[in-house]
Amino acid sequence: MLREVARGLYVGSAGTERLLPVGEMRVIRLAHSLPVVGGFALLRCPLVDFSPLPTSALAAVRAFADVHTDRALLVQCRMGLNRSASVAYMILRMKHGLSHEVAVERLYVRQTNPAGEVMHWPTLETLSSVREWADS
Repeated sequence: MLREVARGLYVGSAGTERLLPVGEMRVIRLAHSLPVVGGFALLRCPLVDFSPLPTSALAAVRAFADVHTDRALLVQCRMGLNRSASVAYMILRMKHGLSHEVAVERLYVRQTNPAGEVMHWPTLETLSSVREWADS
């Protein structure tokens, strides 16, 4: 899954970096087990899914988003739904100046799992920790 949520800001799952031009992109990796890929400006910031995001990680992401701003930015986790969308939410709020409502609208994904349960991404638990940080 690869989505452009703002000009030059992408949210993606594992492997989606291959869909964008090498050398013209920055990648923020949020999953523990994703392999390192060469040719990109890379920030590895492993986060635990379904947990509040630590402020130290959010500060590192914010600083990285300020470097090489002429390049596209891919925020990536294993599935491209929760951790990456929550971090992209922060970037949309702080760097693009979007309101909470508009940022959530751009990132929101609704899926039905094989058991027929409706899943919403990013989860409210993960998003709430980022929202508090973005609002401060």
